[in-house]
Amino acid sequence: MESRIFLFLIIFLAWTGLPAAHAQEAPHVRLRVVPEQASILGGETITLAIEEEIDPGWHTYWRNPGDSGAAPIIRWALPAGFAVSDIDWPVPQTLRAEGLVTYGYTGRAVLLQKLIAPPDLPQGPVRLSMEIEILVCSEICVPEKSRHDITLNETERAPDGRAFIEAASRNLPAPFAGTASFYGEGDDLVLRFSGDLPSALTDKATLYLNEWGLVDNAAVTQTERGAAGLTVRQKRGDRPLRAVDKIKGILAYDGGGLAFTALSGGAAAAPEGNADTPTVAGALLFAFLGGLLLNLMPCVFPVLSLKALKLVRLSDKESATARLHSILYTGGILLSFVLFAVMLMALRAVGAQAGWGFQLQSPPFVLFLTYLMLAIGLNLSGVYEITGRFAGIGGRLAGGEGRIASFFTGILAALVATPCTAPFMGVATAYALTQAVPVTLAIFVALGFGLALPYLLLAFVPALRGLLPRPGVWMETFRHVLALPLYAAAIWLAWVFSQQTTGLSALLCILSVMALIAALTVFFKKRPQAVSRKRRQVLCLVLALLAIAPDFFLVGRERAAPAVAAEGWEPYTESGFAALERGDQALFVNMTAAWCITCKVNEKTALRSASVRALFDQRNIRAIEGDWTSRNPEITAFLGRHGRNGVPLYVYYGPRDQKTGARPAPVILPQLLTPGLIRAAIEDR
Repeated sequence: MESRIFLFLIIFLAWTGLPAAHAQEAPHVRLRVVPEQASILGGETITLAIEEEIDPGWHTYWRNPGDSGAAPIIRWALPAGFAVSDIDWPVPQTLRAEGLVTYGYTGRAVLLQKLIAPPDLPQGPVRLSMEIEILVCSEICVPEKSRHDITLNETERAPDGRAFIEAASRNLPAPFAGTASFYGEGDDLVLRFSGDLPSALTDKATLYLNEWGLVDNAAVTQTERGAAGLTVRQKRGDRPLRAVDKIKGILAYDGGGLAFTALSGGAAAAPEGNADTPTVAGALLFAFLGGLLLNLMPCVFPVLSLKALKLVRLSDKESATARLHSILYTGGILLSFVLFAVMLMALRAVGAQAGWGFQLQSPPFVLFLTYLMLAIGLNLSGVYEITGRFAGIGGRLAGGEGRIASFFTGILAALVATPCTAPFMGVATAYALTQAVPVTLAIFVALGFGLALPYLLLAFVPALRGLLPRPGVWMETFRHVLALPLYAAAIWLAWVFSQQTTGLSALLCILSVMALIAALTVFFKKRPQAVSRKRRQVLCLVLALLAIAPDFFLVGRERAAPAVAAEGWEPYTESGFAALERGDQALFVNMTAAWCITCKVNEKTALRSASVRALFDQRNIRAIEGDWTSRNPEITAFLGRHGRNGVPLYVYYGPRDQKTGARPAPVILPQLLTPGLIRAAIEDR
């Protein structure tokens, strides 16, 4: 520690109090500026090389100097309209001295910078000047300063520097064309790379980050290459990872380096624990199992009524017909999941933060789904039947019996499943979004196939289909009863819409519109001749306008009061949580959303139970709740740091050890909770 303080004092004095003492000495680094070419045209970009010739035993610094030192400073004096780019840095070296680890260059280094001319460049010479301040160190550190003048477009042309710059460019790191993500795991920073990786990049590499403090510079970089890509680990530094949403740096290896930008939280966390990230085969298996379990999740209850009716009707069909309907149903699910994957990839490609269930963060989509549930419920209740010349269209409704109805039911099953995250799903979907497009699509297809499998088995295994009851008159009453879950879903979605917009006023507005639609639909059913055709068309238009009115007048307005956490829970904010995590107290984080039925079931049966509340009080656990009902980049980032892209997410942070001061690694709990599971996760830590 004393040696570090001594070295810092030397550097400080070198920068502030001693420049005159070294002014007369020969420089330890000789600087030269070489332009790519001697002329430049309007709108043209050329490269300039800044060459450092460094005395033996001395070194200069990279953009992030490490534990000490300072990067070179270049100050340009440019003619009007000219601009320069950021510096392109060659791959640095790791330099160790007096217990410090720094990053820099010895011998010779060439920095590259681009010069951009304005489009309307006038004729005549172009004169540029630059001042370079550079710190060069050995046993002591000496600041050196030099001025360089460059003239372009002179009559007598200077030698061309293109070959020199081409040679220098070979020392630059190659841009990484794949995907990279990062997250914290215990005391480590973990980066995951997937895509086209150089064959020379195996298990030995050195991590250089552009920004200070994110890693312990003295720690060794650990790399592991597998079928899914490359995993890089290094002990974390003093700076919290939540302070950045992306990390830039160089991964150096024997023979070159990769310049990368890693986004926060793209890597998949372990399934229901802290095991290793799955392989592609493991992710496919998790996706299939998650889709299969999705059939048992509460979010799929509204569509079970439609599936139940179709299964009963299936029992009386010929095998070929039953199989065709099951294939169409499966096709609707698979198409929906592929579209979900494509939308998620597209949104992430343009920098948007989106995760599983992202469409339910959109009030217009929630409003559409509300009316859809109401319409199908009215259809099942027999309030209306579309017949005559519209019979083909009527078959499209999920309540119908045609082929298109089976396909539509599959789409609807996928839509209503998105508010839920079944066990294994969180791992699979988070992992999928860090992979290449074919792998991502394959994982989402496996997820959809798991959701569709029970229906497929009933259609393709006659013995199972024989267990279903035979169709009969009882089905009409059964159909009316099964409309009730759809009405409940419509009311629940109306409540979700109100949580995203103006609260109680929005709820009253949308429920009034729904009641009016239902009343007029019943009226037209009972008295079809009471209103002329033209007036009926006008009424339908008025109803349509009323239906979309909440979207126009309420979406985009702030809620009457800000969302607050439940009693006994504190609302999550990134800055507030960072302060709590630096403390000693145990923390329990619940990431939830109003549209997540699984979240609400877990809260009712486990998180809000008296036994769990007593456990939190007994163990002095701080309870924190994040509401992801509407888009919230802070919560999205938190989900990503724990390898998830959707809710629910439950994380327990144990208290700090009183002797070492270290906090144990956070524990991710299962997506289906019981008081016993919560107690076990806490008491085991």
